[in-house]
Amino acid sequence: MVKIRETRANFHSFIAASALHQDPLMITTLLTIWILHVAAMATPGANVLLVSQLAASDRAQSALFAALGITLGALIWASSAVLGVHAIFNAFPG
Repeated sequence: MVKIRETRANFHSFIAASALHQDPLMITTLLTIWILHVAAMATPGANVLLVSQLAASDRAQSALFAALGITLGALIWASSAVLGVHAIFNAFPG
């Protein structure tokens, strides 16, 4: 129980010291980017059309493999993006 309280206290002190808490423009910018990202993710694209077409043509196994491949590709892409941003932040601290 004490560990949870310490963790909460550390989290709240981190939030209080962060740039997000001190800069409302940063919060607005990040919120705008998040809304645009969610809107882009909600629209169906070529991946949805491929899986739907395969599933509708009674090729369930092919649709499953296509969905797994798309998921793996998205995981690799997201991991690369996070590592790239991390590298930029390390190269230009502050």
